[in-house]
Amino acid sequence: MLRVCRRGEVGEARALTPEEDRALREAFGRFALPAARPAGTAVVQRYQHAGAGHWFACFCLGPGVRPPVLVPVAEAHIRRQQDPPWPAHAEACAFYRDPDEQRLVARTYARPRRGDLVRLVGKLKAEETPSPLELRGRSYTRGRSVLATVLAELLVRAGLNRIGPDGTVPTIAEQFRALRAAAKDIPI
Repeated sequence: MLRVCRRGEVGEARALTPEEDRALREAFGRFALPAARPAGTAVVQRYQHAGAGHWFACFCLGPGVRPPVLVPVAEAHIRRQQDPPWPAHAEACAFYRDPDEQRLVARTYARPRRGDLVRLVGKLKAEETPSPLELRGRSYTRGRSVLATVLAELLVRAGLNRIGPDGTVPTIAEQFRALRAAAKDIPI
């Protein structure tokens, strides 16, 4: 639940009403709805001019930690304040990403259309340092690599993402044949 506090301070934060909280999340959260923007803007306007101005504190990191804040801007939207001493929001928080950033991440999970050329290697940059190998779980907070998308599509096209009603699984040889047949349709 979001709380409202005096600008730059979180000591005396008070909870927003559930309606105000929902309005801000639906208007400016990671899965924002354009139709919810006027209700969210009304909440921003109400608190931006109250007294010396207010910020919205988000307690997504839990108790005992300085909360991340959202700053009202131009009476129309909010901005995540991430400069020290303000921390970033938790990955599961609605305000972890802006809606446009979230749409870019979600696009990485889209299946390629049949016949589309899949580029596994992007443009190379001069003096690029390799990133350390990192194991990650599936999450809409992080994008998925092109290779992972292609492999997932291969599994779907080969029918290896399903188990029959009797619980039988194809043999390794049958799985390999199905993958080989499915891979013929994916231009790389």
